Amino acid sequence: MPAFDFIECASKAYRYVWDNRQALARLSALVIGIKIVSFALVIMLGLSDHLLRQGLFLLPSYFLEGWAVALIMAQALKMETDKAYVLVRPLKDYEEKNAVMASMILYVLFKIILSVFAGLVFSGPIRDMPEATQVSAPEPGLAMFIASSLFVVFMIWIFRFFWLYVPVALGFSVKHFLKKIMPFSASFYMLGLWAMCFIPPGLVLLVVSGFVDGVLPAAPEAQNIAHGPHAYASAIMYAVFDYATVLIASVGMAYGVSSMFNDENKTVSIL
Repeated sequence: MPAFDFIECASKAYRYVWDNRQALARLSALVIGIKIVSFALVIMLGLSDHLLRQGLFLLPSYFLEGWAVALIMAQALKMETDKAYVLVRPLKDYEEKNAVMASMILYVLFKIILSVFAGLVFSGPIRDMPEATQVSAPEPGLAMFIASSLFVVFMIWIFRFFWLYVPVALGFSVKHFLKKIMPFSASFYMLGLWAMCFIPPGLVLLVVSGFVDGVLPAAPEAQNIAHGPHAYASAIMYAVFDYATVLIASVGMAYGVSSMFNDENKTVSIL
């Protein structure tokens, strides 16, 4: 498959977001506001552990988020001057609008699928089993190890398909994109890019969370903490973190997809 330098793509995404932070902040203000309200409702209603129900409350924000991310990806590539990442065929205005809307729909669809999957896996019957039943469960054996390994391999393989909204936003053919990412190794490039865009904001979130916990300690369990200032601060932090990681990773993936379609075959800098 045409390789792409996921480290360079991630760095270009960070640079683009930082250089255009004021314009992006204005464009993203409504998206972040809706996400904060959605996360606040999830916390206030005690749905933090119910991932399937969370998806219902976050659904309105998914539409706005998908639209904003698709539009920003298209704008980022329109401004690109590096021949390795410039769009092969710039879209006309009406084509760009259609591409952004199609990308938004795909984004929402994938978010719903992830919510359902996470709800079934992490909120399924195993978690709800009585404690005595869980204790008496047999130790995992070879069959469980093989099943877990196959599940991990499947998740790595399917990871690439959750980025289909990226080439759609840029006007690339989904059919050609699927051909380019057919090899199993394609997922590792995408996982590397996702990690580069997820870990730094995640570390920032940990630091900020620790600071907030020190300034606004959570109330004792006997009290209702769902309406306290700590809960609202958590909603703000998680909303900003979630949107920031999605935006940076999507812009980075847009650079990677454009590089693949340009047949640059760039290798990773550290390899």
